[in-house]
Amino acid sequence: MPSNLPVIRVRTNEDTVIKIKYVAKYDKKSLSKEIESLIFKRIEEFESEHGEIKIEQMNLSEIAQDIQDRLTKKPPYGDCILDDNTINELYNRYEIYHDEITKEEFEKIVSKYTKFKEGKVIINLDKVIKGVKDLFDRKCQSI
Repeated sequence: MPSNLPVIRVRTNEDTVIKIKYVAKYDKKSLSKEIESLIFKRIEEFESEHGEIKIEQMNLSEIAQDIQDRLTKKPPYGDCILDDNTINELYNRYEIYHDEITKEEFEKIVSKYTKFKEGKVIINLDKVIKGVKDLFDRKCQSI
């Protein structure tokens, strides 16, 4: 069964590929698992030096770009569509707006400015950002 996990593509030289395959085989891991363990180790090192990386809070531009990357299937997302899981994950990443904007309202804004035409995804990032900001501002003013 194919995995739905994101894919990371790396360009490197042939010697590096041969060496990391050797290390993976020595550790009795797949190449993918070996590289994943290296990534986890580096993240752990970074966080011990700089503090925990919080992915829950993204600014509106980052959220909009993430939506576009997912819908246009850019790495590391692989095959991704605007489904409930994608919306939930993106909505949960911007908790600073949760008090005012519901997931359903967020999904309507994203859907409104996302079009599928001739097999391509067209998303107006500026309008998504403006739509979320405007709704947030309107709701804050009415309190």
